Amino acid sequence: MKLFFTLLILSVTINYSYAQTPAPIKKKLQAQRTTISPKIDGILDDAVWEKAPIATDFIENRPVPGRVEPKEGRTEIKILYDDRAIYIAARMYDNPDSVVHELVSRDNIGNADFIGIVFDTFLDGVNGNGFYVTAAGVQFDAKYSLIGDEDSNWNAVWESNVKIDDKGWTAEFKILIRHSVFRARTSKTGGSTLPVNVRVKTVKLSGIL
Repeated sequence: MKLFFTLLILSVTINYSYAQTPAPIKKKLQAQRTTISPKIDGILDDAVWEKAPIATDFIENRPVPGRVEPKEGRTEIKILYDDRAIYIAARMYDNPDSVVHELVSRDNIGNADFIGIVFDTFLDGVNGNGFYVTAAGVQFDAKYSLIGDEDSNWNAVWESNVKIDDKGWTAEFKILIRHSVFRARTSKTGGSTLPVNVRVKTVKLSGIL
């Protein structure tokens, strides 16, 4: 299966107070504060996920710009947070026999489906910290900058887990806030906006949220 990268631009509203910095956004997803941390097992059956808003209906960026993802191959993202960490749940609908999951060493993708989150840490669209996991459960993280491009030598300590099931596959992340190191834009409602890029591999899906 040929691999493609997807770049999905997502602005996540959370309730932290930081200095206001203007920046263009696409759509917003209201991240939900939680007092109970989900179990990072990749199964997505924790009660805390049930009422979390869903980001879906992604639009393809490449190889066919503007194409809407098909219902049977859609991706769904949910985000929770507490005072210590940001939690991401992702459901990738697919034929389970089509989910590619080659097991390779850390910081390598290999021949595998994957999903990732990139925090736009300075709201400049250039610098960021990326966290990826493949359908085989292999972690990949990197720093991004205009000068250094993608620096995969950067390694953070974070949690993730995946599960392949009869609907495709799922992934869960727990990323400590100190690793996302973001500067959020305060909204008029008192929340903050955290720009996040979601990178998804698929032959069916890519785009801008």
